[in-house]
Amino acid sequence: MTSREGLYREILRLFVGVDIEVSDPILHHLTTFTTFLCEGTVAHLTRLSDALRNTDSKPEAKEQVVRRFLSSRKISSEQTLDSRIALALPIIMRQDEIVITLDRTEWKKRKQKVQILSASAAMVGRAVPLHWITANRKGNTSFETWQALLRPLMEALMRFEELASYRIVVVADREFASPRLVHWLMDTFGVYATVRCKRSQYMQEEGSLPEQLSSVIRRIRLGETQFFPSVLLTKAATKPIAVCISWRSDCEEPLIAATSLDNAEDTLARYDQRFGTEPMYKDLKSNGFDLEKTKVTDAKRIDTLMILCAFAMIILLTLGIDREESQQSRTTVKNSKKKTLQNSSNG
Repeated sequence: MTSREGLYREILRLFVGVDIEVSDPILHHLTTFTTFLCEGTVAHLTRLSDALRNTDSKPEAKEQVVRRFLSSRKISSEQTLDSRIALALPIIMRQDEIVITLDRTEWKKRKQKVQILSASAAMVGRAVPLHWITANRKGNTSFETWQALLRPLMEALMRFEELASYRIVVVADREFASPRLVHWLMDTFGVYATVRCKRSQYMQEEGSLPEQLSSVIRRIRLGETQFFPSVLLTKAATKPIAVCISWRSDCEEPLIAATSLDNAEDTLARYDQRFGTEPMYKDLKSNGFDLEKTKVTDAKRIDTLMILCAFAMIILLTLGIDREESQQSRTTVKNSKKKTLQNSSNG
């Protein structure tokens, strides 16, 4: 048995173990292509077709098999969502809470626009995509689209008994600067949120007139943090929210965040985890799987490619953490033995 066959069987075992509800042919292709991605290949049509075992087929025929798989309506992000969470559980449960980063990336290829709106789990300084929505468009997304992305994810996370005691916090950048999102997450799921605000938004403290945030931050000194526990954010707001403004000494501008958390330290620490999305998108688009250069531009096919990439990322991250912890454990044992020998020698 070759190393590739061994990896294939191990990944198949993992997929069967997390109950991916797909047909046997779809499961075979899912396992085959994920195996190739774990070995370091890029998510290009031609490279994925090389993974197909039938070497007698012409390259064009194998590419057509890949196209049919990517276009299949029998596999989707939402359909495989529970399986991704189950596969990521060993990493998620190493942490004290679940931080979900909401973000968007896009590119243009062959005159076609590609957009991915993702909800990813922040893990050990990185992020792993758990759920996403793909589209052939560019530009800001809507509140209704955020709901369509986050609702299935929140419901899925809450189906896992192992995660029942975990606090969930959603963090997002200025595109998602809506107090509606923060209130909706708390009122619907009991999930906390921290979203970065825009300077153009208005804030109103009790007994005061509305004031644009761009004016408020002029009163914030470099190195200072202020927390407003109950204000109205935007002129149309009817429900209070907390706002944190912090100007770190190493930053050119202050951070303004609306939050359902109750203190500045918690708010800032959670928001810092959003930056794991940047290396994740780099891995997806250019540094690793090279999605940005693939000839695939159809939103459905990109969705399926994302499934392959997400599974590969979770498997590789789990393997990397296990190896790192194993090496640390061996180092601790060696150091312990060394100290014992030194103590015996001294005695």
